[in-house]
Amino acid sequence: MPIETSVCTRVRVFSRPRILICSLLLSMMFALTAVQSAEIKPPPAGGRPPSMLDATLPSSSSNAALHYQRALLFLSAVDHEQQQLLDKPIWEIVNANTTEEEVETINNLLIESRNAIRSALVGAAQLQADFGADPRQYAATTQLPHVVPMLRLAKLVALHGMQRQATGNWGEAAQIYLDVVRMGRHMSQQLTLAESIKAVRILETGYHVLAGWAVRCPDTALIAEVNVVLSTVSPNSISPAAAISHEASILQLGLSNLQREYPDGNW
Repeated sequence: MPIETSVCTRVRVFSRPRILICSLLLSMMFALTAVQSAEIKPPPAGGRPPSMLDATLPSSSSNAALHYQRALLFLSAVDHEQQQLLDKPIWEIVNANTTEEEVETINNLLIESRNAIRSALVGAAQLQADFGADPRQYAATTQLPHVVPMLRLAKLVALHGMQRQATGNWGEAAQIYLDVVRMGRHMSQQLTLAESIKAVRILETGYHVLAGWAVRCPDTALIAEVNVVLSTVSPNSISPAAAISHEASILQLGLSNLQREYPDGNW
């Protein structure tokens, strides 16, 4: 076979799969464009979208703790004196006696902490959280540097929601408050008692702002929708006794190992 014919034959053989792949890719692109176009629905004139709470359900399955840790790093860069405001309960930070000067302080804190808030909301959109604090590996030396800052972060997110509520964005505020509740649920998934206790405090913050929101929200249909979503976010109660039992079993395992290593000890 002449060289020219051989080259042309090889080109034809290798070109057909490439053409097929390109055709498949173009078909997928057109299909994706059609799906995206079908999903985009403009809100009705003079009203809110069909469901303001679509974004409250977890949209990803990465580890929420990674986003929370990033948020805590951003929060650590905020002035420490400004952060001290977050050591108070949420009902002491904002109440009927809050002055204009205090409101200005809160607004400045939210501006300085905007990156921390954004990362926390991304974390709240995940299904699971694992901070990696496994007492089975570290026992009594387990370090929990995220526990106290997580409560501060939850209050910061709650304040962000209250700011949105104050401007009349009732649906967006509800989403943010539900994110606070989800942050508490993420903490309740951890293995230590300290994390479970902070989970209760975070949930306390979330429920407080949600209750205040429900009393003031003029949209009764939105309130009913939030109630349904809340039942799916928090289907079960938290039992710190489970964390206590887990830690006790780890301590018992440690003692058993010591007894096996030092059978002549003063047991």
